[in-house]
Amino acid sequence: MTGLGLRVGAIALLFTVTSACTATDDPTAGLSTVLEQEDAIASVPRVVALTSLTADLTEQLQPQSLVGIPGSSLLMEDPRFADLETVSSGRMAPNLETIVSLSPDLVVGAEGFHEQTAERLEELGIRTLLTNVNSWRSLRQLTEDLATVLDVDATPILQRYDACLAQATETDSTALVLVSRQPILSPNQESWAGDVLAAFNIRNLAAALQEDDS
Repeated sequence: MTGLGLRVGAIALLFTVTSACTATDDPTAGLSTVLEQEDAIASVPRVVALTSLTADLTEQLQPQSLVGIPGSSLLMEDPRFADLETVSSGRMAPNLETIVSLSPDLVVGAEGFHEQTAERLEELGIRTLLTNVNSWRSLRQLTEDLATVLDVDATPILQRYDACLAQATETDSTALVLVSRQPILSPNQESWAGDVLAAFNIRNLAAALQEDDS
């Protein structure tokens, strides 16, 4: 996170300089270390996330990279995102002026929602990535893609995915997921929720109905 990350970085740099001054009479001691840390901070890619999922993934992969988030209640209630700039609110389109002011290297949004925003940002020379997470496999792919952009190792998060799947039930369980009451909506086998149920060996009753209709 840029606000918090830069402050933590500044404290770390100050601690390094202070320790160097108290440990030696050489006024240049520790200077190279300080400069290396400053370069590392400056080289971290700056990312604006337009969805809660991509914000969370970016923060877990490299907290210092995340500089902007959507106005989601899921994020606003999480202390990890407390000091970050909000670039959207509710169903309103993301604020281009706010995004540009953050000087991002990458803006990550969602297909079907952020095409116009991405097109305008690309015209301004800002790289964008639109995601479509509709399966467990696509979640893994997105994690790996973001890790590549951030130049970090995605292995710890991928291992957490695997550990989660390892808890899948071996019994013949069934489930019906309702995502809305008016009208009544239930995710089918081609949806994110349907794919997650399949990954955990849970029979999705809505998917069974879809098969019967076909």
